[in-house]
Amino acid sequence: MANVNGFKYVLLLGGVLFCMLSHAQDKARRKYIKWQASKAVSKSANQNFLRFEAAEYFDETALLPHFSGIEQNVSTNSRVRLNNLRFEALTDEEKRNVALPADLQSAIKITQSIQYARKIPYITYHFVPLRKNKISGKIEKLLEFDIEIFESQERNPIKPKLKHTYKASSVLESGTWIKIKVEKDGVYRLSINELVNLGISNPQQLRLFGFGGGMLPISNAEPNLDDLIENRIHLTNEAAYFYLRGPVEWTYDKEKEMFLHKEHELSEHAYYFLTSDYPQNSPARIPMKKIITLDANNFVNTFTDYQYHEKRDTNLLKSGSTWYGELFDTYTTRIIPFTFRHIVVGSELKTNVSLIARSPLRSEYEISINEQSKRMKNYATHFEVTSAKASKADSVFVFKALSDNVDVNIHYIKPTASSSGWLDYVVLNAKRHLVMSDEQMIFTHKQNEETEKITAFMLDNVDEGLKIWDITNPFEVSEIKYNISGKLARFKYKTRQGIYRFVAFYEKANLFSPITEDPKKNDVGAIENQNLHALPQPEMIIVAQPEMLPYAEEIAAFHKKRDKLKSVVVTPEEIYNEFSSGTPDIAAIRNFVRMFYDRAQNDAEAPKYLLLFGDGTYDNKRLAVGQTALLPTYQRKESLSPTKSFVTDDFFGLLDENEGGHDGLVDIGIGRIPVDTKEEARAVLDKIYNYYDNKNAMGAWRNVICFIGDDEDSNRHILDADALANMVALSNPEFNLDKIYLDAYPQQTIAGGERYPAVNYAIEKRIDKGALIVNYSGHGNEERLADENIINFHDIQEWKNFNKLPIFLTATCEFSRYDDHFLTTAGEMILLNPVGGGVAMFTTTRLVYASENFKLNKSFYNIIFKRDENGKPYRLGDVMRYTKNNAGSSYNKRNFSLLGDPAMRMTIPNNKVITTQINSIPLAEFQDTLKALGKVEIAGYVCDRNQAILSDFNGTIYPIVYDKKTPISTLSNNGDAPYEFQVQNNIIYKGKASVTNGKFRFSFIVPKDISYKTGFGKISYYFEDAQIDGNGFYDKIIIGGTPELGTLDEEGPEIELFMNDKNFVNGSITNETPKLLAFITDSSGINTVGNGIGHDIMAVLDEETKKKIVLNDFYEADKDSYKKGVINYPLSKLKNGAHKINVKVWDVFNNSSDAEIDFIVADSENFEIKNVLNYPNPFTENTWFYFEHNKPQMRLEIIIQIYTAAGKLIKTITGVQQNQGFKSDAIAWNGFDDYGDKIGRGVYIYKLSVKTDSGEKAEKIEKLLLLK
Repeated sequence: MANVNGFKYVLLLGGVLFCMLSHAQDKARRKYIKWQASKAVSKSANQNFLRFEAAEYFDETALLPHFSGIEQNVSTNSRVRLNNLRFEALTDEEKRNVALPADLQSAIKITQSIQYARKIPYITYHFVPLRKNKISGKIEKLLEFDIEIFESQERNPIKPKLKHTYKASSVLESGTWIKIKVEKDGVYRLSINELVNLGISNPQQLRLFGFGGGMLPISNAEPNLDDLIENRIHLTNEAAYFYLRGPVEWTYDKEKEMFLHKEHELSEHAYYFLTSDYPQNSPARIPMKKIITLDANNFVNTFTDYQYHEKRDTNLLKSGSTWYGELFDTYTTRIIPFTFRHIVVGSELKTNVSLIARSPLRSEYEISINEQSKRMKNYATHFEVTSAKASKADSVFVFKALSDNVDVNIHYIKPTASSSGWLDYVVLNAKRHLVMSDEQMIFTHKQNEETEKITAFMLDNVDEGLKIWDITNPFEVSEIKYNISGKLARFKYKTRQGIYRFVAFYEKANLFSPITEDPKKNDVGAIENQNLHALPQPEMIIVAQPEMLPYAEEIAAFHKKRDKLKSVVVTPEEIYNEFSSGTPDIAAIRNFVRMFYDRAQNDAEAPKYLLLFGDGTYDNKRLAVGQTALLPTYQRKESLSPTKSFVTDDFFGLLDENEGGHDGLVDIGIGRIPVDTKEEARAVLDKIYNYYDNKNAMGAWRNVICFIGDDEDSNRHILDADALANMVALSNPEFNLDKIYLDAYPQQTIAGGERYPAVNYAIEKRIDKGALIVNYSGHGNEERLADENIINFHDIQEWKNFNKLPIFLTATCEFSRYDDHFLTTAGEMILLNPVGGGVAMFTTTRLVYASENFKLNKSFYNIIFKRDENGKPYRLGDVMRYTKNNAGSSYNKRNFSLLGDPAMRMTIPNNKVITTQINSIPLAEFQDTLKALGKVEIAGYVCDRNQAILSDFNGTIYPIVYDKKTPISTLSNNGDAPYEFQVQNNIIYKGKASVTNGKFRFSFIVPKDISYKTGFGKISYYFEDAQIDGNGFYDKIIIGGTPELGTLDEEGPEIELFMNDKNFVNGSITNETPKLLAFITDSSGINTVGNGIGHDIMAVLDEETKKKIVLNDFYEADKDSYKKGVINYPLSKLKNGAHKINVKVWDVFNNSSDAEIDFIVADSENFEIKNVLNYPNPFTENTWFYFEHNKPQMRLEIIIQIYTAAGKLIKTITGVQQNQGFKSDAIAWNGFDDYGDKIGRGVYIYKLSVKTDSGEKAEKIEKLLLLK
């Protein structure tokens, strides 16, 4: 578990997905469970839990390990069973402090289900591999077994599929439509004049479409309304009347035996649509219900009314869809008033109260109504990172109704000063007399008996002009005729078991008015025609708010041009209008995607990707306030437990019939680009385009996979990282691994805690050099990775690796939680950094367990390097879909998200390299050993993936020859046992060679400093021609042995030093991040082996010999020559002022030379120019102006104005430059004035003015002398 807010939790649940996606036709396979030592739940808890390599954990209390798997090629009747099981008793050590269940059975119980992914059935299963031996009574663990898939003869438990149908076109496709909204259930009125003013051209043909009444179903198995539904209305010459439902849904809870509410999680309003020119059918009008002539046998003069109180202003975790209201702390008593007109005195007053408390001791609340009191208790809470933030109590009480005014008095009995509580909600059900008590009144009747009855309803206190509507089915509202006697109205209705609803109102009364304008939200009024239902089947769906539409459409056009990918781009409001009656609802977006999925006749027609182009928020209900780019998120209902509460975009991709919420297998690849501003959107898109198309983005960095492993926890994270690295080394040896394991570096303790400065340095340089993937395993939070702060928000802002953007996988806690709209996390900044960072992230958004991280991480590497049917790398959305579906059954996988473009492919080098000869000997015949100081020549060719030579390829190949693998042992900085791992990073030769007609050849001399022990080295290749690239390797080359006798070289290398470019003059200025350039020449070549015997290429800054900089990895030989090369090393975070750097270089014979250069750092935040001069000065015919500045690579506007000694302007020279270094290019002047005349001899004054693109300006004045 990650370190969050400084508290380290060490519940590290075991293992890797043992049974990855496999084929059921194998029928029976032997499986083995690798049990591991029991481990403590946390540092503070005296409890252990059982572990094995494949463990998943579904219950945080019991902490029993589960074995899980998924099988394909099955039918809906397939089942799993275990055969030939072998057990072994748990040892006393394994059982120590482990809470084993008392009801453990002698047979293993398998939980299994049929699930679908892209309409194909799979069987998923899990079980606890423990049993109680019925003979010995001992608890035994399962060691191995056969798993068998068989066809069951039992009745299929899978529910039959619902036939979801979708309209071919939306009613909104044509005509004039007016959108309105309402806050609550009731009868609403709009006058004819109001309708005309709204834009209704023919009020007598008025029609009402839409539906309110709460949120759409989360489960796909529940029926869903499609498009807009017409509602019946009552129309007179003066006004239109209609019954509209608000955003709160009331249902009867059979368990609690009362009516309960559910507030809409995204909206405080329900929306409807008005039109008068819809062409189909006749307008729907409210009819008169048929009069019942039979005698009544049931009489009703009371009804159950219901009210609630709920405030949604507190979310303790900033996660989950459940919010809380009033705080009980300083004030421990709250009074919630209710009024029920004409209450039945003495009747039951049913009360449902939900409260939470955060307290180290058990808490109590006292609930009082009319001096009647009840108590409810809350459990104590633990103040640990993974503990629930509060405990919840939900109770139903029955009080006696004494008057119309009902005050619910809630008193929190605080056990400690630190204890506090919050109110969730209060719901009251009260019995009222059926007495008309307002201008409109809704009343409900519930019948328990199944037998049909003729029920007479008797409504008292009625005046003339009353109307009664049956609103039981809100789409089939009908008017009920009644008889009136004095003040008593009576009507009859056929009732069966069920719930019936009615509304009584006065037509001439002051009824509700719908909201027809809202300048603040601008969400009502006339809307444009739309028809999402008629869109063609897309491959990618992009959802973006209007502010982000240009960028969403731009990336859609990019994929259409590049990949011929068909996309649709829509706004959330457009989706809501057709799929949730205009009301914001996450299920509407899911249903829109699902429409295309359900319509597809085959996999090729089904949508493949969903891109959510906008940041998210956990506060969906306030989504529209002030932040127009935000898109809604699916939040699990749980809002108290950090390990159970999560956000997941998977919700939008669980599309099969029995899926929904967070249950099921993901059917499409989903990515989110979490941008809030146009500037962020521009930056992310530019990075994607550059990643694909910029020829400068090609390079051997695409051969590197970097694994970073955190320390502590018994080396758990290092073990995980190394297991993944070894997995990649075995499956894809063409890649080079950079292992940055924290405990392999010296740890330092400072005031802020432990630090690994060498790790920070290694990561900084790796980012600068580039990597295809950067993979982190360990602790983390929203601000940083690792307790030792190895990567933080500020570090990421400083990265400038625009042409070498990795894909990041961060297997850590909540590093990239994108749904806190007040916070930009460090993970998000990796994507949002406009000049560096990463191009996409597979990353976590909530607390996760290390075992789940590793499991998903391994699933990722099972797919990321594979290719589709066209031989191309899988798109990132496909990778994420496969990764999640094959990462077990735990909900923890929902905490991983793809931040990036799901249609993007990783730029894996596409072609291959074949080594054919060593020292002119065919590879198959070469059996020699490459010895120290021996000259080596390598030959080969570049080819496609089928090994056909690319005979028309002419470009450059970048070979790196590595010495043998070497062992490294961790340093036990935190008391963990040392762990030894292998690296292969000692470079014998690094250079580049020409590839002509697909063939290449290069040579080098083996350095004297190689390890003389023989073993296998490795040649790594990368090649490109700015259009295509490829990579390859050869790892059977034997290296070792003592030096060969031959020509001796006793002279050291020649070294030329510069800063940034060759225009640099010793002692000139730079900014805080210059690049050191060292051009090196030696007849034998340069030693880069780095075997730790003092012969590394080394730089020393400002004579700080204790902080030597090793430059071996930064040296590269020139093209087609091992005798010359260049060091290109980026310096960073230099202080202002004078500096010098000394560079020492060794050749392969261990002769050394050194060189030194001075430079001055000027603060790049303030634009400066220095060393302004013209040369020659004095001059006779021509002179050239020069200056130095601290804004390399920035566009500069230059003006030189030349004056006489008397101050008269005679010449103006203008120009624009963009220098790679800190020195300007020469600006020539021939001594003529602005009129083309040669000026006379004498002293002149010139003023140099330089302006940057950002508006910064600097000026200098100097003199020049013209001689005749």
